[in-house]
Amino acid sequence: MKLLLQFTFLLSALLIFSSCENDPISIGKNILPDSDFLNLIEVNSLEGEWGQASSNFKADSVNLGRSQRLLLGNLDGEIEASFLLKFFIFLPESIYTPLQEGNINVLKSWVELDPSYKIGNTNSNFNYSVHEVFEYWQFNNFDADSLNNLSVGNEDMKVEQIEISDSLFAFELNKDLVQAWMDVRVDSSLTRKNYGLYFKSNAGYVIGFPASNGSIYGFTPRLYIELENPGEFVDTLLTEIVSDDVHIVKGTIISPPEKEIVLQSGIGQRGSLKFDLSNIPQNVVLNKAVLEISVDSSKSLFGSPSTDSLAIYFYSDEELKTIDDQVRVKYLTRDGNKYSGQVETIIQNWINGKVNYGIEIRLSDEIRGLTRSVIYGSNSDDPALRPKLTLVYAEQR
Repeated sequence: MKLLLQFTFLLSALLIFSSCENDPISIGKNILPDSDFLNLIEVNSLEGEWGQASSNFKADSVNLGRSQRLLLGNLDGEIEASFLLKFFIFLPESIYTPLQEGNINVLKSWVELDPSYKIGNTNSNFNYSVHEVFEYWQFNNFDADSLNNLSVGNEDMKVEQIEISDSLFAFELNKDLVQAWMDVRVDSSLTRKNYGLYFKSNAGYVIGFPASNGSIYGFTPRLYIELENPGEFVDTLLTEIVSDDVHIVKGTIISPPEKEIVLQSGIGQRGSLKFDLSNIPQNVVLNKAVLEISVDSSKSLFGSPSTDSLAIYFYSDEELKTIDDQVRVKYLTRDGNKYSGQVETIIQNWINGKVNYGIEIRLSDEIRGLTRSVIYGSNSDDPALRPKLTLVYAEQR
């Protein structure tokens, strides 16, 4: 029986192959009527003269506590970045016990940070100060208002600058402060607690350092403590554990040039964009959707390493600026003076009947950089510089 089935299968296969060889396109050609064949149609907002509108706005808040960088400095006198940093000092038994007995003295202490980002005119000197923090704080949702209410000392705890270079940022830290941090680890009744450090600067540019969760950018902050147990040993303790860190950016919305949009990282300055797609038939099969946005490079400011992309979010409410989390974020990458990328998911949602509230445009480094990208808006005098949306879709013929 098995042999008969195998023979029958082989014979059928040969007959089919023979039919295909004689008329390779005849089989199945009448399954679909002519009316079901599809046309591919390509249209764009420039040639189609679709209505579009764009605007600038500033987000109510930006959660910088998730940033992989800590930023410090000033940008054009409009943007100021500072940061908070708290080390957790782990004490091995060989130090913990003599410290309890009052036999450990801090001889010297210093902090090392690895620069991983710069933006602005780096030709000037980088001046900064480091201050003791006097009360508890948390990194999550810490913002400029939180900083205004935080108790911080006036004394500069930076004893001496050791090095500022492209690869290392190091300074000596007040040893009495570090001694207090160590003492309170073994005696919690002491009043001088370890609430960390506050870094601020009036320099004319900004430096970024890897945050505690930013090891992809380099080594995270490090605290070195040279200490002694008199008559016993002198040793150096390395602390690489950062329990909390956050940078804070202060600045007002930057007035956009006429008919342009300013995107500014750090303060949540964003853009909105909406196309009128009412002329596109509903429920067509979208093959491709490309969004292009032109950049005014003469008014933009990019750091090193530069940010080469915009994040595009789908609105579920235009007035409240509510983002639809069910629609995946899309990214436009920059090549020269133009951002471009595919946004099929967003457009297909509109074509399928979701209300078109438009999209939100953000810089992809909004929480970890200070990029300023000036883009041309919907009412630019030159139509070729306006945002351009190109669609390729299949339509029943």
